[in-house]
Amino acid sequence: MQRWVSLGAGLLAAGLSVYVVATSYKSPAPIVNIDAAHDARDDAPSDAGVTEAGGEPRAEGEASGEAIAGSRDGGIGFSLADGTPVPALPDGSPREVKFGVVLVTYAGAQGVATGGRAKDVAREHAKKLSEEAQADFKSTVRRGDTGSSEDVGRVRRGILEPAVEFALFTLSVGSVAGPIDTPRGFWIVKRIE
Repeated sequence: MQRWVSLGAGLLAAGLSVYVVATSYKSPAPIVNIDAAHDARDDAPSDAGVTEAGGEPRAEGEASGEAIAGSRDGGIGFSLADGTPVPALPDGSPREVKFGVVLVTYAGAQGVATGGRAKDVAREHAKKLSEEAQADFKSTVRRGDTGSSEDVGRVRRGILEPAVEFALFTLSVGSVAGPIDTPRGFWIVKRIE
């Protein structure tokens, strides 16, 4: 009898522990894998016919500006360098692009350990690298911070912050833009396709 009571108490304790963990779990912020996001959007239900706040219909699979911003306050990456709002993408903009990025991080950016470079220093470094990237993007990538890549892969509209998206989707193939301030640091981008 004592063995059954012990077993019952143990199972009850285990069940209670699972319940407490399950009800208090908060998922961490997602890490965006551009290829995975691309694949997931291909499998997502169609939202063709859904309209933007202004009444314009969205194309199938295109996220609304609200979906991009989520509950964010429109901070870094949600306005152009001069502080003006990011304009809508022009008609005829591609649905997805392939690109590379040179990343220049600074203290306070996402994923940057304490003691990173000051934002003003990072901005000046990014401006210098941007000029170099116009002539030789590949070698500039090697001088960028960890996370820089000559070919990040493909990204569809609605994945990145509006300022980065506007730059990428309005660039001509082979062109370089930046530096663009993002939550992860300054980006210098090159459109590959």
